[in-house]
Amino acid sequence: MADTKRKFGSIISGLKTESLYVLLQPIIYCARRLLFVMALREPIFSVQWGGMVICVMFQIVYYLDAKPYYDKLMGGTELVNELFLLGLIYTLPTFTSFIPNDKYKLANYRFGWVFLSIMAPLFLFNCGIVFVEAVAIFLEKRKRSRR
Repeated sequence: MADTKRKFGSIISGLKTESLYVLLQPIIYCARRLLFVMALREPIFSVQWGGMVICVMFQIVYYLDAKPYYDKLMGGTELVNELFLLGLIYTLPTFTSFIPNDKYKLANYRFGWVFLSIMAPLFLFNCGIVFVEAVAIFLEKRKRSRR
């Protein structure tokens, strides 16, 4: 078990382990995704939308209150991801019958670009974070191998 943990990590790696509240992060993370999917299965859009907003807001409040990660970059990344997700959720009603497609086709088209303009920076931000972390790991391993 220790070999597996050393090789692949742990579900609580990177978390502050002093508090039970912080150690609940993996459970809260999974429960939030389950509730998100349950909200999406609801046939009434307002319930879907409200459920998604509540799930994201709960996660944001948890991240701000618990500050579960030792690494500030990881905590900031998770917070930025949740804020972008909230922005994406707020644009979702524009793709429903709230704006009739036959009459306001150009508005739907433009909101599609708004959606993409929110999603593209999120994608680039996450790719940048992964790149920076990969370079840091590479440099650390290179430094160790030269010793």
